Amino acid sequence: MAKKKIKFDATKARVATYDPEGNLLSEINGELKSDFYSGIEKMCYLSDDYCAFYKGKKKGIVDSRGDMIAPAEFESIKADGDVFQIGKKNKTTKDTETGYLNRQGDLLFDPSEYTPECIYASDGRIPVTCNDTGKYGAFDFEGNLVIPPTFFDLNGFHHNLAVASEEKGKFGLLNLDGSWALAPEYSSVGGFLRGIDELQDYCVAEKDGKYFLIDKDCNVVAGPVDHPIQNYCNHDGMYLAVGKDDKIGVMAPNGDMVLPMEYEEVRFLNGEYILFMKDFRMGPTYMADLKGNVLLTGNGSIQMEHGLIILDYKEVLKPDSTPVCKGNAVKVFEHVIFVSDDKKLWGVTDHDGNVILEKEWEHPCTFANDLKFIDGLIFLRRDGKTVYMDERGHIAFTIDGPGKMIIDGYAITGSEGDYGVIDKCGNTIAEHLPEAFNLGEGYILINNAENDAPAILNAATGERSALPGRVYGRICCGKMTFQNSDSKKGVVSITDGKVLVEPLYDLILLTPKAIWGYIPKQ
Repeated sequence: MAKKKIKFDATKARVATYDPEGNLLSEINGELKSDFYSGIEKMCYLSDDYCAFYKGKKKGIVDSRGDMIAPAEFESIKADGDVFQIGKKNKTTKDTETGYLNRQGDLLFDPSEYTPECIYASDGRIPVTCNDTGKYGAFDFEGNLVIPPTFFDLNGFHHNLAVASEEKGKFGLLNLDGSWALAPEYSSVGGFLRGIDELQDYCVAEKDGKYFLIDKDCNVVAGPVDHPIQNYCNHDGMYLAVGKDDKIGVMAPNGDMVLPMEYEEVRFLNGEYILFMKDFRMGPTYMADLKGNVLLTGNGSIQMEHGLIILDYKEVLKPDSTPVCKGNAVKVFEHVIFVSDDKKLWGVTDHDGNVILEKEWEHPCTFANDLKFIDGLIFLRRDGKTVYMDERGHIAFTIDGPGKMIIDGYAITGSEGDYGVIDKCGNTIAEHLPEAFNLGEGYILINNAENDAPAILNAATGERSALPGRVYGRICCGKMTFQNSDSKKGVVSITDGKVLVEPLYDLILLTPKAIWGYIPKQ
C-alpha cells in the first residue's frame, strides 16, 4: 500500500524538506523533525545533497534527509568540493574568520587558530597558516593536521604537489604527506596553476640564476636556460619562449634561438606554430613555424581550429596560407565551415573551400559562436523550408515551414498556433499543436487552448500527461517545478503528471537528491 504523505503545515515552519518521491522529511507524525526548522527564514542551494538556510543574517546547513548538519551561526557558507568553506565572526575581535566543515558538519580546525591560505581546497588538502607562529601546514578533509605548521611558505596542491619552502628563498614541491617530491633548492618554483583554474602539466623553477621546466613527476624536462621561461611547447622536444618584458624569443630543444629575443608577446599555437608581436597593443601578429619561418601576418587575432587558420574571425586559410573562404564572420567545424557576409545569411563550404550551400540561408544566431551542431545536426532556413545538415555537410532531411534545433532527438516545427514535433530523422511525431516547447530528454510541453491545462508529451511513446499548472525551469530526474493559479509552487512528475509536492511554496529548490520548498519571510 502506498505510503500516505504528510502535508506541510505552514504555521509551524516556512521551510520543508522532501525526498525525491515527494515524502515530507522535515515533519514526523505532524510534528517538526527538529526545532531548527521553526526559525528558518529562507534557503539557498549549496549542492545536490545540501542546502543552506538562514535565520536572520546567519546561515546553517541542512542535508537531503532533512537533518541539520550545521546550525545557523555562520556569516557565509559555500560548497568547496567535499567540504564546506565557512565564514564565522570572532566574538572577541569581531573579524570574520574563514574555516572549513566536513560533510558531517564538523569544524576541521579552529579558525581562530589557523587561517586557510587558498581560495579553494584541492587534492584533499587545505593549506593553512598557524596564527600564533605564522608558519604554514595543511589539514586533510577529516580535520587531521597531516602537514605540521613548520613551513615558511606553502601553496595549494595541484597534481598532488604544492610549492613550499622551509626557509626564505629555498623552494621545492611537497607531497600530500609533507615529504619533499622536489628538493627545496630553488629560489622560486612557479607551481602548476596558471590564473584561477588553468592547470598546467609543467612548472617553472629558478636556481642560481638559471631556469628549468619541471613536469608533474618532478623531472627536469628543459633547462638550465639563462632567461625566464614564459611559455612552452612540446613538439619532438621542448620549445621555450624565454626572456621578459619586450625581450622574448623562442629557444629550440637543442638550445638554438629560432626567434630572437625582441618581441613583447610570444605564444604557441596548436603545438606546431609560434605567434609573436613586437607591440602587443598595436600589432601586427606574425605566425611562424617552429623553425622561425614566418608563414603569414595579420592585423587581428590568429587562431587555429580543426587544422585551419582563422584570421580575425573573418578569413580561413590552410596552414600553407592557401585561402579557403572569407566573409564578415566564419565558424570552423571538424568537417565544414560556416561563412557569412552579413551575419544573417550563411553559406557552408568544406575544408577545401568547395561550396556546399550558398550564402543564402538563415540561422537565428546572434554570433558565429552560437552556431552549434546538436545531436549531430544543425538547421538552416530559406524560402519557407528548413534543412537539417549533419556534421559532414550532408543534408539529412528537409521539411516545409520553420523548424527549430534538435534537442535530445526531437525538434519543434511550425509557427504560431500550429506546431509539430519531428524526430532527428525527420519523422513526424505530433502535429497541429497550439503551442509546444522542447523540454529535452524526449519530453515536449504542450500548452493547449487558453483555459485548458498544459500537458507533457512523451515523444518516444506518444503518451500525454496533463499537468496541474505551468511548469518552468529544467527537468530534474523526471520532475519539474510547477505553479498554480495562485502563483504557489510545487513539484510534478512529468512522466505521469502526478503531483509530488503540493503547490504551497513561493520557491522550490529541486535537486536529484532532495526537494526543498520555502515561503520567504515577508
